[in-house]
Amino acid sequence: MFEVLAHPAVSGLLVMSIIGALTYKLRFVDISGLISAFVVGFTVWYTGGVSAFVVLLFFFVSAGLATKYKYKAKAKQEMAQEGKGKRSWKNVLGSGIIPMSFSVAMYLTSLSPDLSAAGWPFFLFGGYVGAVATTSADTLASEIGVFSKSKPRLITNLRRKVPRGTIGAVSLLGEGVALLAGLVIGVIALIFGALNLVPGASSMQHVMLLLPLSVLTAFIGCNIDSLLGAALQNRFV
Repeated sequence: MFEVLAHPAVSGLLVMSIIGALTYKLRFVDISGLISAFVVGFTVWYTGGVSAFVVLLFFFVSAGLATKYKYKAKAKQEMAQEGKGKRSWKNVLGSGIIPMSFSVAMYLTSLSPDLSAAGWPFFLFGGYVGAVATTSADTLASEIGVFSKSKPRLITNLRRKVPRGTIGAVSLLGEGVALLAGLVIGVIALIFGALNLVPGASSMQHVMLLLPLSVLTAFIGCNIDSLLGAALQNRFV
């Protein structure tokens, strides 16, 4: 019985069924988002293991809670997530497809003795952590940053103050939240590294690199997204 439950396919189905039911009940996702989240979550559990899954779970839960935070206030200012805060398959895949790809690649390289010996699974796990950190930082900064007491500024011209919700706008609160998201994900990765549950990690010194990697990718990735948003807005508007 326990051997069956220990199989990643069985345990993955069980875990995702429970999490899926809870998140749907909490209205984090609609039906399409639920199905997509199940696919992404199960794939990450099966290919990346519990360490990769918990990293992704942090993003999923924190993003859902941040979206619901003062939702009515954000809706009044037309800055709220559409669909009453419930994410659809487009949102789920938009956030999850890159981390899922890293996880699958991590699994495939672990099957090759040569690639494993060369450190590819750990290298790809680092990419996975960076991808989730970036997505988390961007989402949380957008959802929480709008409540900054100071007016946001356009990232392409930091002297210029702009209305809240402006594409390409940044705020001190948003930047702080982005850094915090990267820090939390980095700490999660470190904990699993200390438990020898990070794929392909050859030493604790290598695992320690995951913390600055997570913080830097969260901060840089979030701001690159704002920069691209501002550039595209200026180009087409």
